Amino acid sequence: MYRITIVEDDPVIQEELSNLLQSNGYEVTVITDFSRIAEAVKNDIPHLILLDINLPVQDGFKVCSKIRTFSNVPVIFVTSRNTDMDELNSIMLGGDGFITKPYNTSILLARIASLLKRAYPYEQAETMTYQVAGVSVDLDQNTELEKLKQDADVKRFDALLVTSLFHIHRDRRQALAWVREFQSLGIEVFSPLEGHISGSVK
Repeated sequence: MYRITIVEDDPVIQEELSNLLQSNGYEVTVITDFSRIAEAVKNDIPHLILLDINLPVQDGFKVCSKIRTFSNVPVIFVTSRNTDMDELNSIMLGGDGFITKPYNTSILLARIASLLKRAYPYEQAETMTYQVAGVSVDLDQNTELEKLKQDADVKRFDALLVTSLFHIHRDRRQALAWVREFQSLGIEVFSPLEGHISGSVK
């Protein structure tokens, strides 16, 4: 599971971001000691950081510069500052993304997913491939799905794949689309997660 660290001094936004990320399958840590942000990052070893600019003790630009002395972890600035100079500074000092408040949650999640996929391609590949009915199924590339569909012996779709879709894609609509696609081909789908995915899958 990817770990994301939030560096934000507004408790309301802290909680909002934390709930958003956790509900989308991420592990979350929140830094509250703003005098030791770099040390906390070293200890937590996150996969990605969401970093505000207007922070007590040191601003986010200085924090990012310090982090860059020991880590290439992706950093997305999430800030109310919205000038071109702010965005330019974020790029020059090592930031990987710049999103202004109030942020669009869908855009933020898409940016996070994109950066994680680019930064950790091998980890992604390991968690996206499963063996189902003797066929290697890559959930990210869908490379072997046709083989699985055409396998006359497959009368049930292994619950592992639906479970994996739910957790890896972190997208109920995507998981439900897969369930329905296989059901349309006459392959029954049995999964304890079906109720969580759609309320009811028929």
